[in-house]
Amino acid sequence: MKRVAVYLGSSSGSKPAFCEMAYNLGRRLGEAHITVVYGGASVGTMKSLADGALGAGGRVMGVFPQGFLGKKERHFSDPSQVMLSECTEIVKVRNMAQRKKYMSDLCNCCVIMPGGWGTVDELMGHLVNRDIGKDEKPIFVFNYEGYWDTLKAMADKMFECGFISEEAHGYMVFCDTMDELMEKITACMK
Repeated sequence: MKRVAVYLGSSSGSKPAFCEMAYNLGRRLGEAHITVVYGGASVGTMKSLADGALGAGGRVMGVFPQGFLGKKERHFSDPSQVMLSECTEIVKVRNMAQRKKYMSDLCNCCVIMPGGWGTVDELMGHLVNRDIGKDEKPIFVFNYEGYWDTLKAMADKMFECGFISEEAHGYMVFCDTMDELMEKITACMK
């Protein structure tokens, strides 16, 4: 089965374009019959991604940590209320660490969209797993309007100073357009 793990925000960001790009990615993945694996939330750009995929008739697997109370979830009387019930499949896990492992194990590749600290944490997990040889899954970073330019500069600096190898420097594949991102995703599914 073709699956992509997508990491993005539980927030909607500062402008509507962030939700629109997440929705468009979900829609295009759904149209391409690629299952979306994501954090399972019904808030922020995460919800937009799922809505786009489901609206296109695609499959969406939400991986949700039971008992998780992040800042978006605290106003719900039951944390599971923030879980998107419309997902094609919902997998409940114990905690965030288990969610990251489960999502990584399920996917053919991962996509890093604009997001916050949680998105960065999930990216770092994939980078470390590649570096220690735990997996070889491609990591595609959607650099929407230069959002991840500083991340790219950090990787350049780490390589320049000899802290990562040339191979490790290439673990992240930066994509500036949705078309480029979809091309990379579909190519790794073959």
